[in-house]
Amino acid sequence: MSVFNSLMQNTVDYAVLGGSSKLSAILLTHPFQVVRARMQVTTFQRPGADGTPRYLDSWHVVKESFRDSDFSPDHYLIQIFHSAHVGNHRYEGFRAFYKGITPTILKSVPTSSITFLVYENVLKLLKLASRD
Repeated sequence: MSVFNSLMQNTVDYAVLGGSSKLSAILLTHPFQVVRARMQVTTFQRPGADGTPRYLDSWHVVKESFRDSDFSPDHYLIQIFHSAHVGNHRYEGFRAFYKGITPTILKSVPTSSITFLVYENVLKLLKLASRD
C-alpha cells in the first residue's frame, strides 16, 4: 500500500471525529459562555431604577432567563403581569442559553476537523518516515 493510500484511508474518519468532538464540546459549554457574557455585559450597562444591576450573579442569569419561559406552569399569567408592569422586558427560556451558537459552530467545527485531520496525518507520515 502506498503512503498516499495509507494517509487517505482514514481521512474522512479523522475529519468526522474532529468535527463531532468539537460540536459536542460546543453544545456542552455554550450555555456557560452565554451566562459569562451576560454577566460581563451587565457590568457596563446602567443599573436598574433602584441601583441594582440587571444580574446579580450567574445563578440570577439562569433564573431570569427561565422566569417567563414555556416551562413555567403559570407562563401566561406571568407574561400578562410583566407586560403590564415591566413593559417590553421579556424572558427567553431555554433557547436563551444557545443564542449565537450558529456562528460558533460554523467557525469552530471545520477548524477543529481540519486540525485533527492534519495532526493525525502528519503523525502517520512521521511514523512512516521513522521506519525507513
